[in-house]
Amino acid sequence: MVQTFKVALTSKKFAPMPLSTMHRSFTALILLALLALAACGDEPAATDPATTEPTTAEPASPAAVTAEQAETLYVAHCVNCHARDGSGAVGPPIADGIANQKYTREEMITQVRDGQGAMPPFSDRLSESEMAAIVDYVRNDLKQIVTESEPLPAPGTDSPTEADPSGSDDPEEAVPAVPPELADTAWPLPNRDHFSSRATTDSPINKSNVRNLKEVWRYQVPGGDVFGNITTALLILDDVIYFQERTGVVHAVDLSTGKGIWKAGNPNAGTMFGPNGVAVGWGKVFSTKIGPRGRGELVVAYDMNTGEELWASDITSNRSELNIQPFPHGGLVFASSSGFPAGERGTIFALDQATGSVVWQFSTVEDEGLWGNPEINHGGGAWYPPSADPETDTLYYGVGNPYPYPGIPGYPAGASRPGDNRWTNSTVALDAATGELRWGFQAFPHDIFDRDHVLTAIAEVAADSETRKVIISTGKGAVVFGLDPDTGEELWRTPVGKHQNDQLTSFNETIEVFPGVQGGVVTPIATADGVAYVSVVNAPTIYNSDEDYQAEERTLLFTNPSNVVAIDAATGEIIWDVEVTADLLGATDLFDSLDWAEQPDLFGGMTVVNDLLFTATYFGQILAFDRSNGELAWVHQASSSVNGWPAVSGDMIVFPVGQPSEIAGTGPHLVAFKLADLA
Repeated sequence: MVQTFKVALTSKKFAPMPLSTMHRSFTALILLALLALAACGDEPAATDPATTEPTTAEPASPAAVTAEQAETLYVAHCVNCHARDGSGAVGPPIADGIANQKYTREEMITQVRDGQGAMPPFSDRLSESEMAAIVDYVRNDLKQIVTESEPLPAPGTDSPTEADPSGSDDPEEAVPAVPPELADTAWPLPNRDHFSSRATTDSPINKSNVRNLKEVWRYQVPGGDVFGNITTALLILDDVIYFQERTGVVHAVDLSTGKGIWKAGNPNAGTMFGPNGVAVGWGKVFSTKIGPRGRGELVVAYDMNTGEELWASDITSNRSELNIQPFPHGGLVFASSSGFPAGERGTIFALDQATGSVVWQFSTVEDEGLWGNPEINHGGGAWYPPSADPETDTLYYGVGNPYPYPGIPGYPAGASRPGDNRWTNSTVALDAATGELRWGFQAFPHDIFDRDHVLTAIAEVAADSETRKVIISTGKGAVVFGLDPDTGEELWRTPVGKHQNDQLTSFNETIEVFPGVQGGVVTPIATADGVAYVSVVNAPTIYNSDEDYQAEERTLLFTNPSNVVAIDAATGEIIWDVEVTADLLGATDLFDSLDWAEQPDLFGGMTVVNDLLFTATYFGQILAFDRSNGELAWVHQASSSVNGWPAVSGDMIVFPVGQPSEIAGTGPHLVAFKLADLA
């Protein structure tokens, strides 16, 4: 029997703004809340918002803004959306005269001054001459960076160097295919284990003592990003925490004291789209690294003990981006490009862990011609690390959506990309050694609603007297699937959260679609004891037509309750469904000013610790549920937003708190909790 009930977190009453007004007032915040996606107008990554005073200088005269100053202004305010070279990221490409073809100079200045859609107004931080100078720089001087690069090997082929993934030509000195670090029972992989279970029983934390968790330290991250600077899954190995900021900086932190051991990377190089992070193996820490375009462009290896850079490999073909937490297995390190801008096919890469050489690559878009319109279409790629089965040497990756969506003028409802658009919005099973496709399952053929199907896990369920495995796959489409691990056959499917109009294949009027482009199952899931746990963000998107390419600017976060759902992994039956609702954080000073928000949204992922299920709201409430029935067991108010995922080691659990808070006087930080000794 399904149990459905509501959890009220506070009792504050609000007088919410109309949705259209509310949305415009915090569009720049909400667009990137769930994955800390970079937003137009971010301040430089190294700026500490807790100590920086707002500028009060008089507007400069037009003659005072030089060309060099205009470039500096562009870098400070525009690269997070449009990339350092204007090739586009969250925002559209604008370099090489692309913006000039769409807008006059005066129209562009007006957009910068007043804002448009997801782009916030800059009139409160830039003078008229500064805004005009940025526009002139974009129109006249901004050029995409294109450099020569070696061709990458075809899928399933060796790299030109034919590197031995073990890192040695001498069999007696060969590095083990399975990283020895994975023997650590704390949290050695992004989702703890190969199965991506995000579950541990190696901890004394449970329902009877969770209220004894006490904060023991915070580790502050220099600088900060107002949209979240720690959107990642933490790792813990040998009492050391490893993690990465969205600025690309990698940290090693002592678990017991919260003191930094080393950090590597340039905090001023740019900002990644996220979610990014690190992997550990063979004495190295692997991550993505920001390149000359100010975006994630390289995979890098650091010495695990010192942070010294050992190698860096550029695999983005000078156009696409890397925005993913790497994954180590079989002497290889796996990462994926994100499948944008136009003309890009999201690609999964396997790199030799010792040298960074590409061993194989697999394009998640089957059609090399991008469905006939490569100047318009793009998509696919992976956003999260895979789950893996070491017994069969198989990787299970979730794949992102096709673009454009739902369509563009002249190409309604994805008409520019006819067909199913395989393997977008799919789960693909790959041979870990060769990259060969073993099977693919497409959850949403020819998707027009940005239903990234990017999350996988492996559940173990009872079958007669044996145990069998089931692939759990889901994503922003808010449908959870159970798949056969050997064939990809669909065993069951279970919709979760609110659904409205998402079944449409075309439309010519304004509609509201649930889940929207920032909704559905957005963050990592968990599995334990034959049960899958997912959190659902019920945020709709408003579309004016099926040619409305900018509809993501009208996604209404924080307007509907979220859900936490427990699903029988053998049958797909919902065991319990908790509707998490609140008037947000009215009982604290921290968010008293947020009277526009109606409901919390869950972006804290799912983490199982014994009989508890941990998650968090974007507004910093860390929650623990009784996973047997979904009843709320513990709430802790963090000092700011949580849109990253914790790690557990013994009697400690560590959460990333990613958004600076001027009210609380704190920047992004890790916060560690430990069971208090009450004896």
